[in-house]
Amino acid sequence: MNQTDRLAARYLRMKTAGFPTSISEWETYIGTLTGDELYSKAFAANTQRFADTLRQDGHSLADVQKILLWFVRRLVALGIRIPRDGAYDLVTWARSDPVARLGPTTTSAISVVNPVVKVPDDVDRELDLLENTD
Repeated sequence: MNQTDRLAARYLRMKTAGFPTSISEWETYIGTLTGDELYSKAFAANTQRFADTLRQDGHSLADVQKILLWFVRRLVALGIRIPRDGAYDLVTWARSDPVARLGPTTTSAISVVNPVVKVPDDVDRELDLLENTD
């Protein structure tokens, strides 16, 4: 079995099992997560193993970063603490992303694809509260 056949077989297994496979399916999937499930999935996604798995499945590094950024935006939108440990510094991503910087009260109503946003002055304070809350 060649590499293409292995990727196709893996894709079919994941698709059949209900796992997101395309970048748009990942965006939709992350948008459905809430609470502890969202936190635990974001924590698990912020690992080198997760990134390696996505890369093996044919996703680019840019796709991996998009998926993680969607986790960050969803966490902030729902006011859930961002996992601090992992392969990437997601707290820094939240501080530098214009959508995440909107904070928990407005982000959930904004598309994560191509946002046009204004950044409030007190976002750093809100993000500090989110990262220090259990």
